[in-house]
Amino acid sequence: MGGGVQRIKITERETPVFDGAEFGAAGPYERLHGTVFGELDPTHHLNAGIVNLDRAARNTRGNVEYQCVICFLAVMFGILFLFV
Repeated sequence: MGGGVQRIKITERETPVFDGAEFGAAGPYERLHGTVFGELDPTHHLNAGIVNLDRAARNTRGNVEYQCVICFLAVMFGILFLFV
């Protein structure tokens, strides 16, 4: 199939957020900002619904590269939640 997320770059960390408020046993939260870098195979049937993907520039592996800004909201020392 090829493609998918290739790397994640974290560019900013806010800790703690919500004035350090704790939410039950979860504790305080932090927010991580960054970018996801990935690529998609324009010939794969699951990508057929992406408009004009077949017309986009391709890398040396024949895939179309993309990037997306992300923001993680995470329990400090716990589980991550992703907001795109």
